[in-house]
Amino acid sequence: MNLDLHFINRIRQQAQNLKQITALRHQVNGVWKDISWQNFAEELDKTSRALLACDIGVQDKIAIFAHNMPRWTIADIAALQIRAITVPIYATNTAQQAEFILNHADVRILFVGDNEQYDSALEIAENCPQLQKIVVMKDQIPLKEQKLSCHWADFIGLDKPQYQAILEQRLSDKNLSDLFTIIYTSGTTGEPKGVMLDYANLAHQLATHDQALQVDMQDISLSFLPFSHIFERAWVAYILHRGAILCYLEDTNQVRAALAQVRPTLMCAVPRFYEKIYAAVLDKVQKAPAVRRALFHWAIAVGKKHLTLRATGKKFLIY
Repeated sequence: MNLDLHFINRIRQQAQNLKQITALRHQVNGVWKDISWQNFAEELDKTSRALLACDIGVQDKIAIFAHNMPRWTIADIAALQIRAITVPIYATNTAQQAEFILNHADVRILFVGDNEQYDSALEIAENCPQLQKIVVMKDQIPLKEQKLSCHWADFIGLDKPQYQAILEQRLSDKNLSDLFTIIYTSGTTGEPKGVMLDYANLAHQLATHDQALQVDMQDISLSFLPFSHIFERAWVAYILHRGAILCYLEDTNQVRAALAQVRPTLMCAVPRFYEKIYAAVLDKVQKAPAVRRALFHWAIAVGKKHLTLRATGKKFLIY
């Protein structure tokens, strides 16, 4: 497999081609805001250079301990651009669980989201001798110590032009055998195990999805499953690979409202989510008048027939 489907190549190609087209969409004080591909790429490079200023080397590890947000993705891909490895930590993990991962993976920089993750990071920091910096990604959270902690803006302030040449060299040296992530299991049957995934693995997944799906920049994906799980992380990679719009939903209790606001054309979710929607729809149908119930069941039957024909490559005739 060649480098055409290397994830970082795809990100930079989309940024070059799409420029002012929306890449990311997120809520700010209840209002959905867009981030263009050009702005996304600029933030990625700034963050990559800031990581280089911290002397992050090839295949060094950074960790992200936060709920879904644009800066989660920016920190992640910025690390990948300099051939570092991202180690995600569930936002709901305890301090002790996070401590194990940080030490086992030898993480050097930790990005945190809310107060809960920040407090946990401070609690375990002295037990993680290799940890050199804690970056608080939410601007409104006050720093509780100054030695290890800094806000996102202060971290980005480490960016200097002198690191551009190193960034370009890392980009030039990328390959498919590098690891892009280490994802830790839940540890319910013992200590968590780190699953190592490389770019060849990711490229294969992108190619396989391309054979089955037709996704482009007209599509909108609503993302609410945790990025710390490979299921959503791989889906996000595919959405960006195709140039579709990635919408972040940090509060999973707001999924119903977000569906109406964002109107996604596709999304990735666990079966239980669809089961709950199905049950709610059926309950509403059962309370509807007889004619409306009949129309509903007729439409479902037509849809099933259409899907069957489409799956077997046959045409669906519309009368």
